[in-house]
Amino acid sequence: RALAATPDDFALLNNLGGLLAKQKREEEALALLDRAAAQNPESADLWYNRGRALAGLRRDDEACAAYRKATEIDPGYFKAYGVWAALEEGRNNLERAAELAEKALAIAPDHPDNVASHTVIAKYYRRSKQPDRALAEIERVNVARGISPAASRRYHFERGAILDALERYDEAFASYQLGNEAALAISGEKYRYDVVENRDLAERLARFFLPERIRAMGQLSPPTQAAQPRPIFIVGFPRSGTTLTEQILGSHPVITPGGELPYLGEIAQRCPALLRSGLAY
Repeated sequence: RALAATPDDFALLNNLGGLLAKQKREEEALALLDRAAAQNPESADLWYNRGRALAGLRRDDEACAAYRKATEIDPGYFKAYGVWAALEEGRNNLERAAELAEKALAIAPDHPDNVASHTVIAKYYRRSKQPDRALAEIERVNVARGISPAASRRYHFERGAILDALERYDEAFASYQLGNEAALAISGEKYRYDVVENRDLAERLARFFLPERIRAMGQLSPPTQAAQPRPIFIVGFPRSGTTLTEQILGSHPVITPGGELPYLGEIAQRCPALLRSGLAY
């Protein structure tokens, strides 16, 4: 109602755009933020909100540009550095992610929102085969002060991975358990095993993967030229050896491991439309 009365009010446009981005209504958010930019294009908060909306749409390059703009306008805007670091982490640019996380921590070392920055840096050290340094970094987080369930999930899962790399298996298992508890706190019953749901999924998959559909999948993209880098997809159940397989392959000089990437999940979401099927994949 306030926006209807004052449709060009920058604060209303920007705040509502930021709220819609948090609610995963990114297209609506961008429409409002574009209007806000016409009123005040030099607002760091505007570019931060715009980056969040663009990141939600997986328009990562544009999101990075928006976060860069926010930090150019306000070099002390540590939240922009923090979410930018998380975005670069998701793109597997871990060195760049660690650099951005360091900037966020330099500005606000004790802010609770910067738990994620410690986690990003620790992950970079772990993936760089420096588990002792990774553990020292993640232990800088003051868990006793209280952190959000989302931050707790990431913190404990990363700490578990570090302890596992250090062969401190009992401590790693305990940290993973805390991460699972945080995940349940976020999602409620989402991660609990449901026999009926999983049986239904197996039956739907069997109905979906018919011979004609499998043949059609081979026509979804042109063949890769031999001179170009080619992806190797490693898929499997949790704890089935996929990480070990990636580590073995990654030791070869011409193979670069990519970590856990979201591309297969994104392809799966598009499969019903591509294959003209009414069944969800």
